[in-house]
Amino acid sequence: MGILFDMGSGSTYETGTTAAWQNGDYFRSTGAVRVISTLNATWQVTGVQLETGTVATPFERRGYGQEYELCKRYYEILSISNDFVPTNSTACRKTYFFSVTKRVAPTMSGTVTVSTGTPVYDSQTINSFTLSTNSAVTAGFSGNAVASAELV
Repeated sequence: MGILFDMGSGSTYETGTTAAWQNGDYFRSTGAVRVISTLNATWQVTGVQLETGTVATPFERRGYGQEYELCKRYYEILSISNDFVPTNSTACRKTYFFSVTKRVAPTMSGTVTVSTGTPVYDSQTINSFTLSTNSAVTAGFSGNAVASAELV
């Protein structure tokens, strides 16, 4: 069994007979709205759950907050503002903690800057990462750190 959401197939896949089984590849009925060719149309889907295998499980209803927290296991942006801990007079280092545990140690990127030197991401784990620089600083790390633990 398959499911198809027809956004506007051509007339080859159109049938005038509805409410009855058809012999052929028909995706829509004559007169059906073609979302793709309707100006300012929107298409909304809700209540769909995809399953692997042949056994259906009960439908899961999760709130926005719970779904958002689950998404952050894969991707999170942390805002950093003038934040540092001097290691000594020639370096600084600071560990930051993620709001949720990542699925794997993430790849770090982003637009983090520091007053002098170049910030380096050190020691990424599923719970935290460390920024460091080997320069004496007068102001701390600032910017956005991006943690990506997405599926490859």
